Amino acid sequence: MIQPLILKAYSPEYIIKKPEKIVLYSTKSFKLSLKFLIICNRTSLAGSLLFGQPIYANNFWSKVKLESVKVLRGSVKEFRVETYDLNVMEGGFYKKIPKDIRYGFTHDVLLLNIENTRYREEIVVEVNLDVNASRVDSSKLSFVDISGNIRDAKRELGDDYDIYTAHTFYWDYLSPPVQRILKHLKEFLVHKYQKPIEGHPHISNNT
Repeated sequence: MIQPLILKAYSPEYIIKKPEKIVLYSTKSFKLSLKFLIICNRTSLAGSLLFGQPIYANNFWSKVKLESVKVLRGSVKEFRVETYDLNVMEGGFYKKIPKDIRYGFTHDVLLLNIENTRYREEIVVEVNLDVNASRVDSSKLSFVDISGNIRDAKRELGDDYDIYTAHTFYWDYLSPPVQRILKHLKEFLVHKYQKPIEGHPHISNNT
């Protein structure tokens, strides 16, 4: 019988703003244990192998804390937790973010450095999480006027505005197809309201 290797983990706190008029209720705390089966498919001795697993914790209705990692089978040389933006690709992988920076698209990623892997070798890792989650009631949003313009968004989001509206790997606003659609919409709105877009209270050229 293999004696499990227990590695104490590190999980920083996320600071995520809860939207106004959103109600959280039925908060529950529970333990979550996940097992990962990692199989090396290389035909020769692979040496060390890096495995990454995101830890999804950055939202306003739940907090997830990485409690421990247990290596049940195989050899793990080391592990570490690093932060990445899962919406931005850089050099063929997600963009690495300094640990002191936290925003809505960043996630902690558990990285395991597995050594001396052989063809079809099976590595089994158990990840234990502490979860605190709430149900979300957004019904109040339907009873209020939530219309606004870009200036309202900038005022409400503050310093986070540029982060949430930046071009990313999945939301490339500057791509030609998106720009053609935006051009068509702006022409339609100008024709409908018979005034420049910047003259309408709920529309902006920056939309």
